[in-house]
This record gives sequence, structure tokens and C-alpha cells, in this order.
Amino acid sequence: MLVAAVMAACLWPAAGCSGDAGAGTAQATRAGSSGTVVPAADVSYRFAVCGDNRLRGIENGVLERIVESARNRGAGFIVDNGDLTNNGTVAELELYRSFTESSGIRFYSVIGNHDLGPVLAGEAYREVIGPLYYSFDYAGDHFIVVDNADLFKGIDTEQLQWLIRDLQDSAGMGRQFVFAHVPMNSPADDDGFAAERTTSSEERFLQAATAQANLAAFFFGHLHGYAAYDIDGTAAYVSGGGGAPLNPAKAVGFYHYLLVTVSPEGVQVEVVRV
Repeated sequence: MLVAAVMAACLWPAAGCSGDAGAGTAQATRAGSSGTVVPAADVSYRFAVCGDNRLRGIENGVLERIVESARNRGAGFIVDNGDLTNNGTVAELELYRSFTESSGIRFYSVIGNHDLGPVLAGEAYREVIGPLYYSFDYAGDHFIVVDNADLFKGIDTEQLQWLIRDLQDSAGMGRQFVFAHVPMNSPADDDGFAAERTTSSEERFLQAATAQANLAAFFFGHLHGYAAYDIDGTAAYVSGGGGAPLNPAKAVGFYHYLLVTVSPEGVQVEVVRV
């Protein structure tokens, strides 16, 4: 299994975000534009990554435990890597938003395939949570949220053009972090780590992303467990242990989140069981 146990979305605050991001306050940028923040090389901060909570993660308390642990360990915000709901209905999305708004920490949400809704258009998601793809800046670093929730389409042409521009516009910042629901270029191995289909548009995005000298890491969800691998020399992590039923056949199955510590010395990713 390609796993390492410990390795040393929201565009508008009203849409699925809550809490104060603290000293490194995030600066959001609308899809189609990109902000610029001078890198702060002497800044250290933490953020958390989780995914695949669905409604069960709220009902069984896993997402609440993730929030409590992340806050206690100094995370300034949480990126939730998709499958926030069961079926992407307005009622389910509003329940998720209510949870995040009362959590006391800022959430940045990523759309997952379960959040697309019955016609796979993401209309309710846009209404309740916010844009399907966007980027934001935090403490001199750049965070890019990708919509590849449609398992067959991957990344549409308009989004791909925007993503490539955004990567180029943020090339002079401290680091770039990329988040998407479905793992891209995930390998298959004898232990059953499932290779997800990577579309041609996702391949083009990966080529553009890995060409950036300041690219720090990829974060994905979709597989209900934990895994880590490599995309052209860049670390890639799968965190899908946010409360949905675990699938140990595809990844290491336990409820968890990733605690990411960013410092002048580098980026450390810790797997935290909950």
C-alpha cells in the first residue's frame, strides 16, 4: 500500500465558512481573478484537511471531533475535500452549512460527486455553499480548489483555462496547494489502492501544476480512508476519513484528518486519528 502514516471552500464567508482565520487571514479571490499577497517567509501556520464526511460525519460525531482536534492543535482553517452530503439536496447542503457556520473555525469546501445533485449540475451547491472552483491566499501562500466532481467530465474547458491562469498568476507566491475531490493519477497496487480514471483535462491541469516551482502538495478525497503517493515529484494525499462508511479495500480505513504545518523549513503532513 502506498501509505505513509505521518509525513515529516468557500469563497465568501457566508457560504459554508465560519470563524476567524486569525493572523494569517485568508484573502479570497473570485473564480476568474487572482489576488496577490507578498510571501511571508518567516510565517508558520497550520491548517487541516478532511473529506468524505457526508451527513453521517455530522450524525456520528466524526466531523465534530475533527473540528475540535484541529482547533485545539492550532489549525487556522479546514479544507473539506468533498462529499459533504449524501445527495447534494438543498436541505442537506444547508445542514452542512449550519454545522460549519457554528463550528468556530473557517471551512473551505470542495465539491464532491455526491454534492452535484440529481442532475449533476451543482446548482444547489452554488446556491448554498458557493462557487464550484476558486482560489484563496493565506499567509503568503496560494490555495487552489478544483472541481473534478463529475467522474466522467473531470475539469471542463472554462475551468481549465482559469486554473492555468491562476497557477501562473500565483507562481511568485510562497507555495501553491491544490485541492480536489477525486484523486488524479492515483496508482493501483497489489493491496487494492484503486486507480481512479484521470481525464485528459485533468492530465493537462497536472502538467501545468507540476511545472510550478512553488507547488507544495495535492490533497484529494473520494476514497474512504487514507493514502499517500506521488505525482511527478509532488506529494499527493488522500483523506477520506471524515465520517462516511470506510472502505479499507481502497485505502487505509480509519477516521482521521490531516494536520498540515507550514513553516520556513517546509511542509509537514500528520495523519490524526479521531
